[in-house]
Amino acid sequence: MAKDKLLVNKKKLAVITLTKGGIHIGALLKNNLKDLDLYIPEKFNTGKIDCNYYRSLKDLIVEKFKEYDALIFVMALGIVIRLIKDYLVDKRTDPAIITIDEQGKNVISTASGHLGGANQMSQELADLLNARPVITTATDTQGVLAVDLLSSQLDCSLEPFDLLTKANAALVNNRKINLYTDYNIEVPSWKKVDFYSLDRLSYSGSKPGFDLIISNNKHDLKDNQLQMIPKNIVIGIGAKKGISLKDVEVSISRIISELNLHKKSIKKLATIDLKAEEPAILEYTKKYNLELEIISRNKIKKIEDELNIKKSDFVKDTIGVSAAASPAAILASNQGELLLDKIRLNGITVSVYEEEVNYA
Repeated sequence: MAKDKLLVNKKKLAVITLTKGGIHIGALLKNNLKDLDLYIPEKFNTGKIDCNYYRSLKDLIVEKFKEYDALIFVMALGIVIRLIKDYLVDKRTDPAIITIDEQGKNVISTASGHLGGANQMSQELADLLNARPVITTATDTQGVLAVDLLSSQLDCSLEPFDLLTKANAALVNNRKINLYTDYNIEVPSWKKVDFYSLDRLSYSGSKPGFDLIISNNKHDLKDNQLQMIPKNIVIGIGAKKGISLKDVEVSISRIISELNLHKKSIKKLATIDLKAEEPAILEYTKKYNLELEIISRNKIKKIEDELNIKKSDFVKDTIGVSAAASPAAILASNQGELLLDKIRLNGITVSVYEEEVNYA
């Protein structure tokens, strides 16, 4: 696999060594991976290695545990377990934890195997070190794509998250999965799966097995149903100067509700360069942890004549382009369709674009 495709080259990594024998493993990883900080005990400071030195391993974990996407420990597994046990909170937010023995013979996926990416990164690190990957999650050992890994690859949220274990248990125990979706989804490793369109969801109670719903719509879930919510909705937004955060929240919530979309399906907001510093838009994206993509009016000018959207001569005379929210949403998105051309609410213009979801 090309280096730019490796998950380890897309994450912020820390390699923490404990013994003199493990330093060469840390140095090798440092020289071969992109965004990696190497930590070595201060007693081994030679001044010859590009690294950070620490005095107390416990203090280092307290300080750095949440700073990285993955922590790679070059030491005994038992030491790692004792170090991290009090800091693990939730597999959705915990960093990936990987353990490598100081001889570089085994790369062990230790925690956050699927959602954190520890399983995949362990495989990649093992390939780099010519070592043995040690991955113990039941779905991986059976060669079955776990629900949380599929969710991660599709960039989905899971709801209710507590049912994830039940969904994966259904897979490894060879129970049937009833998959309800209107997207192009294929999962060859799932041997017992029946596909249904979303319009059949109301009849799901009569079918044995576990229900998995892949949809960005809002659904009333039953006890035996887990929903994967793709983050594939891009909101194009414009606003009068000085609009309030509350007005932005109310407007977006109303539109999302009217389209029967799940709020967790929002991937990002897009606006034109003229509104790049509008406080309420910036506050909204920060509050809901969303990306804000700024689209230049020059880009819009190049495509606006081709777009079948609402246009305004007044808007063109005012800002230089005949529409803003819809072109911004379109240009900020991958292939898909415009679900809603601009609508104005409380001094705010909102457009909604839905990206395609494919997993074959």
